[in-house]
Amino acid sequence: MLRTDDRLLLSEALAPPPGHQPDLLVGTTYSMHLGALLSVPLGLTFADWEADDGQPTTEPVATLEAVRRHADRITVFCQAGATAASEQPPLVASWLEDVVVPVAAPLGGVFHPKVWVARYRNPDGARAYRLVCGSRNLTFDQSWDTVVVVDGAPTPRGGLAAETRPLVDFVRVLPSLAVGRIADRRRAEIEALADELRRVRFAPPDGFEAITLCPLGIPGHQDDPLLATRRTRMLVVSPFIGATRLSTLAPEQARRSILVSRAEELEGVATAGLNAFGGVYTLDEQEPSETESRDGRLSGLHAKLYVADAGWNAHVWTGSANATSSGFADNVEFLVRLDGRRKFCGVEAVLGDHDDRYALRANLIEAARRDVAAEPPLEAEIERELDGVARAIAERALVAKVAAGSGPTTFDVELQTDEPVAFPDWVNVDCWPMTGLGDVLAAPLVPGTRSLGRFRDQAIADLTAFYVLAIVGERDGVRMAKRVIVKAQLDGEPDGRREAILRDLLKDTAQVLRLLRALLAFDRTGDQGGGLGFVSELGGAAGRADIRETPLLESLLRALSDAPDRLEAIRSLLDELAGIDGLLPPELLELWEPFRTVYEERQP
Repeated sequence: MLRTDDRLLLSEALAPPPGHQPDLLVGTTYSMHLGALLSVPLGLTFADWEADDGQPTTEPVATLEAVRRHADRITVFCQAGATAASEQPPLVASWLEDVVVPVAAPLGGVFHPKVWVARYRNPDGARAYRLVCGSRNLTFDQSWDTVVVVDGAPTPRGGLAAETRPLVDFVRVLPSLAVGRIADRRRAEIEALADELRRVRFAPPDGFEAITLCPLGIPGHQDDPLLATRRTRMLVVSPFIGATRLSTLAPEQARRSILVSRAEELEGVATAGLNAFGGVYTLDEQEPSETESRDGRLSGLHAKLYVADAGWNAHVWTGSANATSSGFADNVEFLVRLDGRRKFCGVEAVLGDHDDRYALRANLIEAARRDVAAEPPLEAEIERELDGVARAIAERALVAKVAAGSGPTTFDVELQTDEPVAFPDWVNVDCWPMTGLGDVLAAPLVPGTRSLGRFRDQAIADLTAFYVLAIVGERDGVRMAKRVIVKAQLDGEPDGRREAILRDLLKDTAQVLRLLRALLAFDRTGDQGGGLGFVSELGGAAGRADIRETPLLESLLRALSDAPDRLEAIRSLLDELAGIDGLLPPELLELWEPFRTVYEERQP
């Protein structure tokens, strides 16, 4: 049932059903990379949004349009202090400021769920829903993970769907966990989505008989969903484990339960803590042979999976919770439980056949057991301390106060926190705006102060709510470092920042034409083929562009005839750019005006 050659990308999981458009997406993650977040709007906009190495394209024109079109529809809640520094264009990333909502767990643990709730709409206004529950964070990690994707639809007569209530409670509580301000419009949309979900029923995947939604660590949902279920045999797959938690999972009367984890985790648990499991395994991660490619090869275990045999039936839980005490007691987590027949989804069915090289069983090797648990390495202790420093700063109410700079068009920014920041004397922290150069603008943090740095004479386009923390710790000759992005509230933001970012990204008429042709050729929902390589070709020439060149005129005529909805993106873009002096030449507006007139006349 669980085959290692069955893979699904997040962009594929969130792709709209046929005939639908994305209307609202709410996501949750522990750690996040802004570049990975950019892959969501890119995947919704362009068919070929990946570069050769699997990362989102760094083509700024394509990235700009994807974010500009979809940012208002996407909100992502993430653990404060767990956003990695991004290599994506910082000006484009600044457009994600309202999308990203840092949060803190209410019970003192961490915010750890990996859930997406999506709403789609067809041209008639009918709505469809999707729930994506996985074990992967919004990062570029190439680890082994699991994901469940289920579609939902409104109940036939608008009645309440009691089985969806846990998801309703989860979505509704998200804005209250924010450590900073969340836009009123987004808060209202999420509240409305939660109300809608009360009358949405999600169908279990093929082969399963029932689905149960299990949020953890939020009010009303703090009971352990595994311990309340009959279990005669267990399969536990978890990258992080704890002896106390393991002792509660496997039925003591049956030594046939199986545990799969990482070798370094298993070394930290003495054999006595594993006695309830008859088999203890790790992934068999052999190096590829000379004839095999490393590209796309997964490495490392990150999946969280719990399978329980119960007579002729079986239960499968998957999602974010590790087999640790904090995973089921302190953290905010989310699991999906699927019920079915044991022969279909029981322990043996999930492990698969011995002769199937893509079965989970074929990728396991028996792990060594230790009489005495190994001490955690110093590197792990330092890493935990650095993570704690990042969270302690990021969970403050951070404010970036903007004031006039020394020049007529520059600004000074001071990053402040509501309470003084403290951290060990063997830890050093530097801070700078994400849009700036760290080696030039870096401000060392002084423990016990409320000011995290003052950054002078910033251009308006460089003003940002995102700041980089470079955290370095050194103990007993071991030095470790990490960089994370924290989000502040901009106080005193000047008018025209959004337009300034657009001008910096679309520097001249040629760039504007490049984006217009990309919109006409690469809408994911359209029927024309192509890839982002075509965008690159369009942008190759510098200098003045011929506004009336045949490709642009022909593309507009074809869109008007065959895909008029595509002109809505053109109209939206040109309306926004029209307010930027000197960016749109009169010839372009003259060419566009008759198309606008015909398009608007055809609208109902």
